Amino acid sequence: MGRSPSATRPDRRRTSEPEPTRRVGRAGAVRVALLVAVLVVLAGCSSGPGAPGKAPAAPAAPAAPAAPAAPTEPVPVEFETPAGFTSIDDYRIVVPLHPLRATRWVVPTGTHEYDVIAVTSYVLDGDVSTDPDDRLVARIAGYATEVSATGATPPTKTTVAGFPAWQQTIEQPHDPVPLVYDATFVFAGHFLVQVICQYDKRPDEVRAGCRTVLDTLRLVFV
Repeated sequence: MGRSPSATRPDRRRTSEPEPTRRVGRAGAVRVALLVAVLVVLAGCSSGPGAPGKAPAAPAAPAAPAAPAAPTEPVPVEFETPAGFTSIDDYRIVVPLHPLRATRWVVPTGTHEYDVIAVTSYVLDGDVSTDPDDRLVARIAGYATEVSATGATPPTKTTVAGFPAWQQTIEQPHDPVPLVYDATFVFAGHFLVQVICQYDKRPDEVRAGCRTVLDTLRLVFV
């Protein structure tokens, strides 16, 4: 590069004489201005994040949203109490299908003993919304094994409360008499609602009451 505007000629005069100042032409001024501009640009690049002259790093991708937590209590259910039936709470499920559950019971008035309708809401071990039919039927077969069923009819598909459901008749060992009931399995996401219509001495009344329960069953999501 050429000299800067502050450079001087070699000393050829007496020291008592002042040195003349060298003039700078237009071309030199332009070169100086360009040099200053380059330095400013380079200085600006070095002030950003990362190495000088490089573009700033791309921001990190946002974290994926957390999966929704599994429910910790069964979905409430509502249904119409059949005519000639009354609510009761002194029964129990002999073999529960899942740990988290809530059950409502209705029985025909008068002597009933093993004649009872039970509606149990369970929390499943996962969301079954997208499970194909064969996987849900396999679940039902597993339930029959779990209760040690000595007889179980093939499940037939239906719809209850707007959800896919399957129905079958089960015979389950129990002392002093085996339990016989029509079971309906209603699958709704993380939940299973099982309607048991168990009959002994009054099968016609239980089956009629069962139709009322299934026709008016509603799962209450809030």
